[in-house]
Amino acid sequence: MSDDLQFGFKRGLGCNEAIFALRTTVSHFTSTGSTVYLAALDIRKAFDSVHHDKLFDSLVATGVADVIVSILRQWYGVSRVNVRWGTRCSQFFAVFNGVPQGSVLSPIIF
Repeated sequence: MSDDLQFGFKRGLGCNEAIFALRTTVSHFTSTGSTVYLAALDIRKAFDSVHHDKLFDSLVATGVADVIVSILRQWYGVSRVNVRWGTRCSQFFAVFNGVPQGSVLSPIIF
């Protein structure tokens, strides 16, 4: 389950809706004379850089059930990928960093 204010990884929501919400919020507070502070974080590549062992350790530390962490370790441990360039494909290889983009589970465990 995600927060109602999350725009990524939700059907029909994206940058346009996030920008609209931001502009509306800033406009509301500045129109009443309030000061608005804003911080932005670009995590485009963050999903690619998550080290699997650190991810599993973090899940254990936050109280995720051992059986769930074990399943994830197994799933990530047997996963193999290859690179396609045009009509050619590389050999399959293991990946030790990153979570699958587009997976419903990735934003949750990230």
